[in-house]
Amino acid sequence: MSEEKPKTGSWLIRCWEEPTKQSQDDPVVRGFVRDLKTGKERYVSDPRELGEILAQEMREAGETPEGEREVLRKRD
Repeated sequence: MSEEKPKTGSWLIRCWEEPTKQSQDDPVVRGFVRDLKTGKERYVSDPRELGEILAQEMREAGETPEGEREVLRKRD
C-alpha cells in the first residue's frame, strides 16, 4: 500500500495598503491571491481572509475523484 503524499499548493499573494479618506484612520490593507496551478484569482479586502481562502483551496484540491486517486497510487 502506498503512502499518500501531503497536499501542497502554490499561490502568488500580493498585499498593499490603500489610504483612507480620513488621514487619521489607519490605511486599509487589500490583497490578491492567484493559484499558480489553476490560475484562479481572488481579491480580498481583509488580510484575515487569506487563511480561509488557502484552506478552502487545499480542501478543494483534496477532492480528487476516486479513479484518479488509483492512477496516482499506481504511479508511485
